[in-house]
Amino acid sequence: MESFELLISKGKYKEAAKALDAEIPKKEDPRMYYLRAIVSGKLGNYYYAHEMLEHALFLKRDPEYLKFKGMMLMETLDFSEAFEAFSEAISTRNDAESYFLSAICLMFLNSPKSREYLQLAYLSDRKRVKELAKEFYERFFRKNRFVSEKDRKGLEAQIAAIK
Repeated sequence: MESFELLISKGKYKEAAKALDAEIPKKEDPRMYYLRAIVSGKLGNYYYAHEMLEHALFLKRDPEYLKFKGMMLMETLDFSEAFEAFSEAISTRNDAESYFLSAICLMFLNSPKSREYLQLAYLSDRKRVKELAKEFYERFFRKNRFVSEKDRKGLEAQIAAIK
């Protein structure tokens, strides 16, 4: 299994897909279905990624798989379903990333509970929350033409102030 993850980490998605497709029929291993879902997502085949992920979740309700499902749903702007996936992940394992992503979903759903989940993330792992806030800023705001330079600097200052 490690070789599949190594291929994925090196960005060799087509090779990983071929290797996983050869191995998956040999045994019902939820991790292999999960890895195939990741590869399919990286290759832009979201339908197949979803199918593989659902199969992995059928075999094992792993918080890592649920978190990935939530992230895939966020990419399609289905924040309500994504929040449900993150909530299920949290019920199994409390971690800063699931709380943070839940807070983002709730923010987009205009829920006041967003702040509560952000605080839970912060209390869970301050350092990780700062990393996640930076990643979120980089991905959605830094090069967004609708965000003014003043607002960018303000966001950067707020992220830098996280201790």
